[in-house]
Amino acid sequence: MNIIYFTTCQENNDYNEYLKAWPYPINSSSQMIHNRLIRSLSLRHHVDVISLRPFSKQDCLVKALIKSERITNRIHWHYLSVRRSKLGKFSFTWAQVEKVLKDADKNSIIITDTINSNVFAMAAYAAKRKHYPIIGVCTNSPSNITGTKRSYALSVLNLSKYLDGTIALTPALNDLFNEKNKPSIIIEGLCEDRLPLPGDNKYGKYFFYSGSLYEKYGIYNLIQAFTELNLPDYKLLICGHHEGKTFLEAIRRKKNIRYLGALSNQECIQLQQNAVANINPRPFNEDLDRFTVPSKMFEYLNSSRPTISTKSSRLVKIFQEDAIWMKTGSVEDIKEAIETLLALSKDEQDYMAKKAHDHAQMYYSLSNISLKLDDFLQAFFKKN
Repeated sequence: MNIIYFTTCQENNDYNEYLKAWPYPINSSSQMIHNRLIRSLSLRHHVDVISLRPFSKQDCLVKALIKSERITNRIHWHYLSVRRSKLGKFSFTWAQVEKVLKDADKNSIIITDTINSNVFAMAAYAAKRKHYPIIGVCTNSPSNITGTKRSYALSVLNLSKYLDGTIALTPALNDLFNEKNKPSIIIEGLCEDRLPLPGDNKYGKYFFYSGSLYEKYGIYNLIQAFTELNLPDYKLLICGHHEGKTFLEAIRRKKNIRYLGALSNQECIQLQQNAVANINPRPFNEDLDRFTVPSKMFEYLNSSRPTISTKSSRLVKIFQEDAIWMKTGSVEDIKEAIETLLALSKDEQDYMAKKAHDHAQMYYSLSNISLKLDDFLQAFFKKN
């Protein structure tokens, strides 16, 4: 049985090389969740990944992305050629996709990202032409994506009528993309079965944040809270994307706050494992809570280090006693949470972190999610 996975994501080493084509850090959350999902699927199935890598005529430092392939265990990565010209773009891409599909197992299903409209449209077209079942991976509401217009959200949601099933992060996302109540499964996120070695700690005692540096995700509240606490023995390490003049000004001349730039996922995971605590300051918002689960939270909870986070209604049910949960993510909220953590003994901190790690492995490890996905997908293979 074979899975054909349409996405923008790449094998991790290839992704790190790809980032060099951009003059600034780009959002890696989609890369992380789809890469983990692909690797989880590959534990039980062969996966042909058709990757339509994002490309910008104005911003990319290269004139084109060259077609290439990589095979890692049961995953065959097919990176399609991408060129600057928009003329005949769909037919140019389809010709490459069709060559991949010619060699695919007849008993295949298509799984596709549903947030990128180009990827989604190509996957839907392939499913129709080849009569394959198609399942959508729903990771966010298109209206929540920064910079998108209403017309874009409507075009993405219109494509959902072609889906035969969904894999969604939350029930609300499933309702959004699956109005006809077709087969579905809720998978909030995934974490690694095994973590890389933490490596040497060259920063001393620090709190760690990784993710978007837009204000709406709470980074400025975190900086202000840490500054007001005045903890000379601790640092705040930040890495992520979308930094701008406002962010750089916010940390200027703050000796114990350091911006590390955009790091690879493995580098982030290693930093998480040496942190005093990993922090998710995203202010609580009902729409965000209904439609998203922060992907970094699965790394944090799996890190064997304490987690501080605003509440996520899905995660609190499992990790109620395994993290320090904030109500709103305000400056005072963050200060209180950090003080609460520092008031705990080392044994208490370690115990809380170990319980979080054990629960993360039990519910969200690649191997355990693989079992759930396999049960869900069997019906589609039988129909095909």
